Amino acid sequence: MNLAPIIVFGFNRPEHMKRMLNSLQKNNESIESKVIFYIDGYDGINDKKIKETLNVVNSDWNFKEKIVKFRPNNFGCKKNIIDGISEVLKTESKAIIIEDDLELNSYFLEFMNASLEKYNNDETVWSISGWCHPQLINYKKGSSFSTLTSPWGWATWSKNWKIFIDNQYYEKNLIPSFDSNQKKKFLFYGLANYWEDAIKKDLKEDNSVWDAYWYQTIFINKGFTLFPNRSHVQNSGFDGSGLHCKNNNLFDTPINKSSTQLFPAKIKESNIYKLNTVLFFMNYRRKQYFEFHKSKFSSFKNFKNFISKKLKS
Repeated sequence: MNLAPIIVFGFNRPEHMKRMLNSLQKNNESIESKVIFYIDGYDGINDKKIKETLNVVNSDWNFKEKIVKFRPNNFGCKKNIIDGISEVLKTESKAIIIEDDLELNSYFLEFMNASLEKYNNDETVWSISGWCHPQLINYKKGSSFSTLTSPWGWATWSKNWKIFIDNQYYEKNLIPSFDSNQKKKFLFYGLANYWEDAIKKDLKEDNSVWDAYWYQTIFINKGFTLFPNRSHVQNSGFDGSGLHCKNNNLFDTPINKSSTQLFPAKIKESNIYKLNTVLFFMNYRRKQYFEFHKSKFSSFKNFKNFISKKLKS
């Protein structure tokens, strides 16, 4: 099998980077893989941490080939990631993309490379995800297609990324052109409306995101993402250290301790994965709601007053 190059992005989290690379090294395929690092440049605030991150990256990791690219100035999250992937996919046909805040199981690269190989010639499969939404009911060793996608340990092909870049989809909000059914599906029945919020904030320069645009591109091209039914990735960035993730554990999912060996018989959206994901998001919204109103539930009196106001309104 022709192993895909691995692109790693980092900035100011040396401990996260070290933890992620240690988990990557536990994958048997890592010793035969080319790993290309893109570390964002100094910003005058995080310089010490950035230097520590560079020290971690420049340590003796046992990869087939290691390339470290340090930005001459601070690009920001969106530009660093889009430019890095674009540069690699100009000469490579596929790539696996990892950020510094992920922890991988030892079967992550096996699943990513096998999936890239299997769906290489299928125009409807746009992305492979190593992470999955928590699943209550599933075939543990299998995988499923979804219209959703995830940036937490993922892979794609140059042919798909070229469409994203050539059409400059990374700077367009296409959601207003969706009809009501399309918008409902894109926002996953209103349960994942953060995608639209992310694009709006980015275009106003209140944020720096790229993944919402990538999801939008897959959606308008009627593409699918392949997810394992049990996650090969855990996002450890919800500890308050990241640019976009607050301190919470709402997206925690059990890590698969075995390989994903089965692929869907047909390339179509899995109704079981869809149902499980709806249940996950409903629970996610419930937890969000109670977290936001936590102080109001701190005593029976507060709770009673809260309910009373809600009923009156």
